[in-house]
Amino acid sequence: ESFTSSYYNSIHEMSFSADQYDVIFIDGYNILELSKDSKLEEYLYNGGHIIIMPSQIRLDDNLSSFKSLYPLLDLHYDRISLVDIADESFQMLDLSNINDSTLGKLFLSTFGKDRNIKLFKYLSLPSSPAFTLLQSKEGLAIWNRHQIHSGILDVIGFNLNLNWTNFPLKGTFLPYINFLIYSKNSKDNINLKVDDNIYIYQNTNGYDRVYHISPDGAKNILSNDKNNIYKTDILKIPGYHTIFIQDSIILSSAVNISKDELVSAILPYTDMKNRSLKNIYVLSINDDIGKGIQYAQIGIEIWRYILYLIAILLIIEMLISNGIRKS
Repeated sequence: ESFTSSYYNSIHEMSFSADQYDVIFIDGYNILELSKDSKLEEYLYNGGHIIIMPSQIRLDDNLSSFKSLYPLLDLHYDRISLVDIADESFQMLDLSNINDSTLGKLFLSTFGKDRNIKLFKYLSLPSSPAFTLLQSKEGLAIWNRHQIHSGILDVIGFNLNLNWTNFPLKGTFLPYINFLIYSKNSKDNINLKVDDNIYIYQNTNGYDRVYHISPDGAKNILSNDKNNIYKTDILKIPGYHTIFIQDSIILSSAVNISKDELVSAILPYTDMKNRSLKNIYVLSINDDIGKGIQYAQIGIEIWRYILYLIAILLIIEMLISNGIRKS
C-alpha cells in the first residue's frame, strides 16, 4: 500500500481540492472552518472522510474550535471540557465498552499483553453508544465517529503526541492508524491488486481528457460511460498508478501483486528428496527426529572407537618394530 500526503495551512488555499483526497486531517484551530465551509460538507456528502483532533500548538483554541461543531452535529459539542492530568498521573481506556471487533483486537489484553494506552490530556466529548468508539475509565468519550451524509467524520479528543498520550510508543499505533485511514463508506477502493480495474467518477463535461499512467510510464487515455464513470484496462503491472486530468492528479493508488503469488506450492517430500543436494539431508515430518539424531550419534561413537583402535594398533606396531631393531 502507498499514499500521498499534502499539508495546507487553510482549506481556503487556492490549490486545495478536497475531492482528490481519501482522508482529510484537520487539527484544532482550523476546525472552525469546518462548520462554515460548504466544500467540506459537500466532501462528506460525496463519501469523504474527515478526521479532526486537538491542536498541540494553540491549546487555548481547542475548546472554542471543537465547540464550533455544535451547529453541524447538534450533539452538545458546545459543552466539552479539557481534562489535563498533572503530577505524572494518567487515565486509561475503558476496554469493557469497546464494541468494534477490530478495535477490540488492538486494545484488549486477550490479543496481547499491555494493550491499553495512557492519556495525560484529552477533551471530553459528547458520549453515546451510537457513535462513541473509545472512552476513558471515567466514562468520558474521547473518540466519536459520526456518519454524515455518505461520509465519515471522526472526532478524536486527544492529539497523537507524547504530551497527550503514550499511544505512539505502542506496537498497536500503526495498526490503529491503518484502521483510522482505511475506514470507508463509499469512496473508491484504494486497496488494489493486479487483475483489478480502477473505476473513478469524474464529471469533465467532455472538455478535459482523463489519463492513466502506469508504473512503467505508459500513458493511456480513459473513456467514460454515460454515467461519467472512467475505467482503466485490467491492471497488469504492480506499483504506483496515477489518474490525471490534464496536469492535475485526481487519484494515486498502489497496486499490489496477487496474494496467490505470495503462496508457494507445497513440494512433495519425494520430490524434495530427489532434488536435494548431497550435503543436505531432508527430514520427513513423519520421521522420528530423535531417533535419527540418536542413530547419528551412535555412528559417530563407532567411528571414534575405530579411530582409537587404529591408534592403539599403530602404537603397538611401533613398539614391536623398535624392540626388534634393538635386539
